[in-house]
Amino acid sequence: MSVLLQRLACAAIASGLLAAGAVAAPGSANAAEIDGLYIPDGTTIDPSFDPSTGGSYAGGGGAPGPEKGHTPRSGDCKWRQAGALPGGGWSGPSTGCYLIGTTKNATVTYFWRSASDADSCVQGKGFNANVSPVWQSAGCLGSGNTTILWGNVASNKQVKVKSLAVVTGSKVEWE
Repeated sequence: MSVLLQRLACAAIASGLLAAGAVAAPGSANAAEIDGLYIPDGTTIDPSFDPSTGGSYAGGGGAPGPEKGHTPRSGDCKWRQAGALPGGGWSGPSTGCYLIGTTKNATVTYFWRSASDADSCVQGKGFNANVSPVWQSAGCLGSGNTTILWGNVASNKQVKVKSLAVVTGSKVEWE
């Protein structure tokens, strides 16, 4: 794939021009590589996928095609911060690094811990068998975790936070 096509595909994803749920099919413009990042054939590309961030592959066996030099982009994919306003509603998604599932059974694990005096509840994003986004509880109070199905999807990890404090918001760190 030419550099120009790679950049156009990357720009289409970033700008939302590529339809939600697009699938990288053999021989299509978004198969093989997007801006130098390997996307396995048959991978669903979620609208939140941002290939410019650091990230990794999930599903076993590491990065597909390592003999061809396909490796994930390194980046600061460790602890991030997210918060919620008082009142008990869920925050908007807090976005982390990308994850590219290489099998239909690929999973993602989220860990979180409180970064404020207020207790929180946290949900992590995954995908069901129909590759639709789902939000799963990662627990409440001071810390928690969850492992959720990801599948053959290229997307970015995301969490939502809800403050359990009536008067103050809350803040968590997550990865």
